[in-house]
Parts: sequence; structure tokens; C-alpha cells
Amino acid sequence: MADGSITPTGGALGANVFNFSTARAAATVVDGILNYPMMASRLMYRAKNFSGDGRGEQPTIIKDIKISNRSQFQWFDGLDSLNSSAEDVVIQLQFNDASASMPLVEIMTESFEREGAGEDVDYPAFEYEDALNETVEGLSTAVFGVGGSADEPLGLEAIVDDGTNLATYGGQTRATYDSLDATVTASGGTMTLAKLATLRSTISDSAPKESPTLIVASDTIADLYEQFLTPTVSREYKTLSMGGTFPVATDSPSMGQGFGGVNTYSGIPIIRDKRATSGVLYMLNENYLNWHGRTRVPKSFKEFVSPVSLGKGKVIEGQAASRPSRYHGFFYQAKQMMPNQAGIISRFYLFGQMVSFQPRRQGKLTGITSVA
Repeated sequence: MADGSITPTGGALGANVFNFSTARAAATVVDGILNYPMMASRLMYRAKNFSGDGRGEQPTIIKDIKISNRSQFQWFDGLDSLNSSAEDVVIQLQFNDASASMPLVEIMTESFEREGAGEDVDYPAFEYEDALNETVEGLSTAVFGVGGSADEPLGLEAIVDDGTNLATYGGQTRATYDSLDATVTASGGTMTLAKLATLRSTISDSAPKESPTLIVASDTIADLYEQFLTPTVSREYKTLSMGGTFPVATDSPSMGQGFGGVNTYSGIPIIRDKRATSGVLYMLNENYLNWHGRTRVPKSFKEFVSPVSLGKGKVIEGQAASRPSRYHGFFYQAKQMMPNQAGIISRFYLFGQMVSFQPRRQGKLTGITSVA
């Protein structure tokens, strides 16, 4: 066996040969997706069916939304002429799904060498979990991107936008329909409580579901917000469950079951995400913001691909146990030999789209560098 002192004859062997042990296939898909305190995890946890219209999954998400009020209502007396004009107050939004793949590859020659090396680390198991982790990282990055092109799903920079990043939304032009615009407020460098209050009021209405439910920001922005609370920053440990809405005081054994150390603004929980866009604070209404994932394997692929199981939820949401959504859109292709190469390949797949049917209920402050 090579000890590094000489260069052996034959094909070059990668570091994987001597750093890992014998090959052993992972029997089931690990429940790893929800182990990340990120916006991506929350979207997966609360995901909805790709097209939940009762007829099964359709090729495209189609949603009719109202874009203006009618003008024909009137008070009348006697034989006054009555308004009778037809009005178009609804447009249709359409969204296709995006798809992603992460391969897991084992090379036969390396497996031969690894079995003789007698190392202690299970390389295939590592490769499996690491590939899943990086798949989630890829999704996390896309969540805060623009998307809508280059095969990526829509991200917050496309949804929480006024047409600057994405002029066309759901097939409709934002310049034509103002209700497709989110509220984008340039902070001028400083975040103030007054600016936060104005943003909240602009994207809110009086109905129960019309107010923001979540604030997402980077560690830097979240740290700046805490300056508003100094010297009264609460040290009581609060968590926000993956599918929950309100932070709750939590005992030590439950500290890992959600987003920890959650602050609030005007009752709106604030979560940190290291993938959040620099200098931006997102104020979101999750009643109108969801990941819509595929769930059904096409008939032709049933013997090759299966849905990924995210396991059973143990997080407490209010008084009831919350379970992760089954509409996350993850699938797994089991191991198979490559037809023309000496190797084994398996894959994770992701099919879905991030959508808001009411962009006007979403907002953000941009260019934040300090507080005042």
C-alpha cells in the first residue's frame, strides 16, 4: 500500500482512497434537511403542493389575482340610470417549477483500494450526508437570489422587488400592475424604528392575514437591530419552531428544536440567515409566501426515483406537535452502475418553485450599514 514516500505505477488515486474506509450504502435518506436554522428550512417545513387544486399536480402553478377595485357600485333613487359597464379586475399568474440535482458518485478503483486501506471513516456515508448538506446549501443560496432565469427558482430578490431586479412576474409586467410590486425602501445607510414602522404599515392591512409574520436578515443586520434594545436585550431563551409563528420561551432540552435566540419587532419574529442578502432586512408575510414542491414520481421513473422522507416532526408549535410538510419537492435516485464507466451513481433531485401570490404584502429595507 502506498505510504506517500514513492509514486506507484498505475492510475492516480485520489485522497478519497486513503482517507476513508470500506464502502457501505446508506440504507435510507437521512433526515437532514430540517437541521439548518435557515429560511430554506422554514420554506421546506411549510411547503405546499405544487398545484393544490384537487386535480393532482399540474404542469404550471396558475393563480388568478385581483389587481383593481370595481368602479360600478352606486347609490340610486327612483329611475336613475344604473352603471352597467363590464370591468376586468383579475389577471392570471403562471409559474413553472425549477429543478436541481446533486450527484453522489463512487469510483470502483477507489473502492478496491479503500477496502484494503482499513481506515475508520465510512466514506460513502460521508459522501451521502455531505451531498445532502450541499443540496440544502444550494437551495439556501437560491432562496435569497433573483432566479426566474438560469434554471433557478424565484428568490426573495425577485419576489420582494419593485421591478428593478425582475420586470416580469408570473408572466405579467410589473410596470402595468402595481399590485405585483413589493415595497423596496432604500435606508440611506441607517435603519431606524421609524423606517421599520413605515415599512410594516405600507405592506399591511387590517384583515387577519394581511400583516407581516416574519423578518429575515443577516447576522450583521440582526446585531444592529439589537442596538435598539440595549441595554434591555432579553436573555430569556426563546425559539421559533420551524413551522411556527410566535416565539416561545423554551426549556434547555428543546433549545435545538427550531430557531434559537429569537428577537421580535412589533411582535414579528426576527430570524438570522447567513445567506441573507448583505445590507437587507426582509419583512415578509408568509401567508402569501411559500415553496411549492412536487410530490409524485412520474410512472416511467417509479422504479428509479422515490420521494425523500423528512421524518416525523418533534417541534412544538403552540399546543400541538408540528410535522414537516410532505410537499418539499425532494427525491432520491437509488444507486446504480454507470452504463459506460466503472462507477456507481445516485442523486438527490429537487423540483418546485418559490412563489408569492401577493408581492405587495412583502417588503425590505436596503443598504443598511448602521442604526440611528
